[in-house]
Amino acid sequence: SHHCKISVAMRVSIRKYQQQDVEPLYRAVIESRKSLRPWMPWYREDYSLSESIAWINYAIEAWNRKKEYAFAVVDTAERMMLGSVRLNHIDTLHRTAKLGYWVKTSCQNRGVATAASVAALKFAFDHLAINRVDIEIAEDNEASRAVAIKLGAIYEGCFRNKLVLQGAPIAAHCYSLIPSDMK
Repeated sequence: SHHCKISVAMRVSIRKYQQQDVEPLYRAVIESRKSLRPWMPWYREDYSLSESIAWINYAIEAWNRKKEYAFAVVDTAERMMLGSVRLNHIDTLHRTAKLGYWVKTSCQNRGVATAASVAALKFAFDHLAINRVDIEIAEDNEASRAVAIKLGAIYEGCFRNKLVLQGAPIAAHCYSLIPSDMK
């Protein structure tokens, strides 16, 4: 069941979360414990189905209130949950947002995060009229940095005490994308 059939980034799509995503999301998180644990502040060892339910309810409600936009990353045939990509910390005055992403373990290193992020960035720039998207990556998270680089994001520096992981402040590599970067 942990076999990823995604071969090309073209087969990746993103959409708003739906109630029927609860189980597939839960399975993707559980499968990916080892790769999520060090980097995702929301991941806990006792992550349960009820947390998937709560997250999807939150994601749908936040989307409806235009507060943030969390996307399920799926294969285009909608047969598999591949991960998640999210636009949050949306500042409507300055038209900025942050981008985050994760892909389940069996589907990593296949361009899924990059393809999903490109789709989310297009949504941010075209649909939300965002002027700048920030990507903040924990200092040692090389896989996430590789995605930011593949996206053509501009490296702006390593910011001290930018994120909190496992209760401690850590430095983050900060990248940005603006609409003209996508041309």
